[in-house]
Amino acid sequence: MEQSRDSVFDGLDSVIDDYSEAKNDFNEYLYFEPWDIEEPTPEVLAKASEDGVELYDDDVSKLTGNYPRKFQSGAILSKKRVVCQLAASRVGKSVSNEVLVGASISKEPPYSMRYEAGVNTGIARNITPINIMRFGRFSVATGRIIDHNEEAPMDDTWNCGNIIGVGIFPEELYCPDGGQIWIGTLARSIDTYWWLRLAGTGKERFLPETILDKSKGNKGTNYSKKQIHCVRDISIFIKSYDADRKTFESQMAHILVWDEEPLKPGQYISGMGHSMYQRWSFTALNGISFTKSLFFGCVNEADKARGARLGIGSLAKEDFEMFQATAYDSPYIPEWKRNDTRSSQPMHSRKSITWGRYSENTGNPFFNRSKIQMWQRSFLHD
Repeated sequence: MEQSRDSVFDGLDSVIDDYSEAKNDFNEYLYFEPWDIEEPTPEVLAKASEDGVELYDDDVSKLTGNYPRKFQSGAILSKKRVVCQLAASRVGKSVSNEVLVGASISKEPPYSMRYEAGVNTGIARNITPINIMRFGRFSVATGRIIDHNEEAPMDDTWNCGNIIGVGIFPEELYCPDGGQIWIGTLARSIDTYWWLRLAGTGKERFLPETILDKSKGNKGTNYSKKQIHCVRDISIFIKSYDADRKTFESQMAHILVWDEEPLKPGQYISGMGHSMYQRWSFTALNGISFTKSLFFGCVNEADKARGARLGIGSLAKEDFEMFQATAYDSPYIPEWKRNDTRSSQPMHSRKSITWGRYSENTGNPFFNRSKIQMWQRSFLHD
């Protein structure tokens, strides 16, 4: 999971400050543009094959469809009751759900989600190293792309182009007045990530401060209850996986975000019965867990049978949408970072951390496997 606002953009931190003057009026949430997935290059296909992953011919492709395909835009705009983002570490899974939560509460989605797909909104992108890396520098005179030079001096001859529409945010996802939104996550991630992103006072906050109802609690928050008071009498509750399964009961949530895999199947069962919409985002760091049976039992009989032994059913293919991404799909991860992360991982971990697949933990390498998994959960989320 991202540990700070720009952590998904490793390698760019040193130049971001150079653009601080251009960000005075920049609202990261409103200017958000989701990314989707292009065809993998032959080089990427070769790397995947070396690691035992077939990008075009596995159970993932049976659920996601062929390339090119949706990722962030699909996950945010989907009307399905259950959506799953199964992806590599630190590619931007959590931010999809942050956008969903913000739009659901405010009824003011990002500019890119107020227009049909492909429409030029006429709203200029902010000039940042991240946008230069992704979209490039455009000539103001000709509208043509110049380059992707993140260190180019700023002047009035170029910009990063305009925000392009990706589709209209569905009205049915708007939380009703007085409703609740739940975030289920690992205990340590409450303080290090979600509280900062949703209710923080510093640059880590992603959602606009205007969603807070500062007349309630401590300027809109109640930390002891992990509750955020929002406009329209809506409450966000951040719930720890360390808690009892009853934490995911009692009330009905309009949206329940499962941020990383729940630690206990009972938590999922309780949450499933007490939420209108469920949004999953995780890297499969727990090996062949119950979630594989939940999502892949519809296309794999072995997964379905394993789920039956665990007391977990399998969702029907038509009842959910799956969106999947590898580290090589993200437009924000530099090539050197992708390759360094991949080469630093033991072979059995690459499937999950780099390729966003489930990986069965087999063998007994020289390091303690349980310790390496604890390290992964501590430092490699999203």
